[in-house]
Amino acid sequence: DSGPAFLPGNAALSRLFKYVAGLDPQLVMPPKGDRLATNQVALLKSWIDAGATWPDDPPELSPLNSQSSTNHWAFRPPQRPVLPTVTNATWVANPIDAFIAAEHERRGLRPSPEASRHALIRRLFFDLTGLPPGPEEIEAFATDASPNAIEKLVERLLSSAQYGERWGRHWLDLARWAETDGFEANDLRSSAWRYRDYVIASFNQNKPYDQFLREQIAGDEIEPFSDEHLIATGFLAGGRLNNNEEDKAVQRNESLVDVVNATASVTLGMTLNCAQCHDHKFDPLTIRDYYRFQAFFIKGQVNTLLLQDAALWKRYEAGIPPELAPAKNLRQLIFDPARARLIEEVRQKLSPETRAALDMPAANRTPEQVGLARKAAKELEISKGQVEKALSDDDLKLFKELEKKISRIESQLKEQKPQTWGFYSPGSSPHAVEALSPRGMYPLPYDPPKLKEARPRLFKRGDVHQPGEELDIGWPSVLGVTGPSSTNKSPRLALVD
Repeated sequence: DSGPAFLPGNAALSRLFKYVAGLDPQLVMPPKGDRLATNQVALLKSWIDAGATWPDDPPELSPLNSQSSTNHWAFRPPQRPVLPTVTNATWVANPIDAFIAAEHERRGLRPSPEASRHALIRRLFFDLTGLPPGPEEIEAFATDASPNAIEKLVERLLSSAQYGERWGRHWLDLARWAETDGFEANDLRSSAWRYRDYVIASFNQNKPYDQFLREQIAGDEIEPFSDEHLIATGFLAGGRLNNNEEDKAVQRNESLVDVVNATASVTLGMTLNCAQCHDHKFDPLTIRDYYRFQAFFIKGQVNTLLLQDAALWKRYEAGIPPELAPAKNLRQLIFDPARARLIEEVRQKLSPETRAALDMPAANRTPEQVGLARKAAKELEISKGQVEKALSDDDLKLFKELEKKISRIESQLKEQKPQTWGFYSPGSSPHAVEALSPRGMYPLPYDPPKLKEARPRLFKRGDVHQPGEELDIGWPSVLGVTGPSSTNKSPRLALVD
């Protein structure tokens, strides 16, 4: 409100310099707390006098992202260590024991006595199932004289349903699993339980870890198609979803940011989220790394997805009253033409340049056309309320009656359409998966043609409304220079494999 903070090339007349240097006795910054050091004030003065240049784009590579950073142990290929030699530890039964025994010998320690059968069965039960053993189970184990009694008990507990429930919940914490969307509306995700059951079943089946990851990160792209694999994408869809956000670009990006942050922290062991707005201050990760990684998911979206299980569909269809389908069809016959008319009215008010940008395929748009199309997209969003206002009195009355009728019938259905809450990419999946209409007051629109045209871009300072250069797809460069372009696989499958 008081004018520019600085005048490029003239620090002496710049308020920023005068205030932090204490040259204005009426206004000294900061008002409280430690002042800037003399060398810091001098640095600001030199920068302003030199023209106060500020890069429009992030640097290609900061010193923290130099090759020397890869010398950190976390980025070196793992090497299997040589087993230590132990002399007096007759209890060593596996390589891990050998390392513990060697340290015992170095420190002059001895292991505790072996636990009693009564103590051991309680430890095993609580560790593997989270439940105490019953009196009969304790007695049977205590009196089992077979040499493999412990192994038999462990195998039995690992095969129990309670094992998957006990240990699957730790993975569900990593997957930020929940049965509601979060935020103010906090709408129910009525089919999120399918992912929970998938995780439990995977633990109980002793599913290999690489397969477990592949199904959760790229389940919609795995061939042949499987409902189980689609359910597994509940991992990507586990985060909060703000259905009260009117800015669709922000709403969509927030969902993608959640997917990227969760996938990186769980599978890479790195927190990429710091690089969303700038190069990471400590780790060798750049803002380009962040948005290249986001590109693996940019053609997909979280949504309620329909399964293909024939038995489930047969059970669902058996409970549908015959009047539901005609009511839905009539509702759309009223709604769709009115919405199309409103969209065309808005479109005709746009400039010829904007209409030309919208008609141009996204991949062929110039940077100027990208900006025009992005701005027009918000104007072309027509809400349900706008459509209702555009209906005639008779059509509106009939539309409302149909809405009530459909809602009443659907609330009385004993079965819902076979569905799961997951992630599907119409732009990269080889399978046709139907998605239900998004829920919420301001739901995230589901537009397969737009998702197929989506291109990864760097957002300056993390601002979705400041799109920068277009990027390729890839994982953080510190992990290697190769990317999915060197394979024939779909991007997310290449990421996992």
